[in-house]
Amino acid sequence: MRVIDLLNKTKKLYDRKIEYYNAENFIALVYKQSAIEAEDMVLLPFYKTDSITYELYDYEFSITVTNDPDMEKYILKRTGCSSVEEINSKIFTKLTKCHAELEFGQDEATASAIISYLNYILENHDLKADVISACGHFDSANLYFEYF
Repeated sequence: MRVIDLLNKTKKLYDRKIEYYNAENFIALVYKQSAIEAEDMVLLPFYKTDSITYELYDYEFSITVTNDPDMEKYILKRTGCSSVEEINSKIFTKLTKCHAELEFGQDEATASAIISYLNYILENHDLKADVISACGHFDSANLYFEYF
């Protein structure tokens, strides 16, 4: 199964010709899959209500499919640090939850990475505090994302 096949079954919102997919509905569909085809992709989260569209770009999720996955190299490049030990644990967790490097054919790992990410944003206290600060309230049912 491909990500787009699941997204076609996911609850959507349309705003200015942009398609937003509901995070809670999508994770329920992903949980039912043992494997999802590994492919390069980006999920950009938003908090959406009738009157608010708040981009949560700091929590963007990406998958890179490569012949030589190296999360440590990715994390060190993103942080500018020379060793993982130098990285704040919150930043390290965010980077490992919001990015996955997979080899071609790692379809089970794709499903696991997406589930891990979606659980992270649905339960993240910093994300909730950020949304409450900007929007006045938080309801996980209002978490949506764009797919690229």
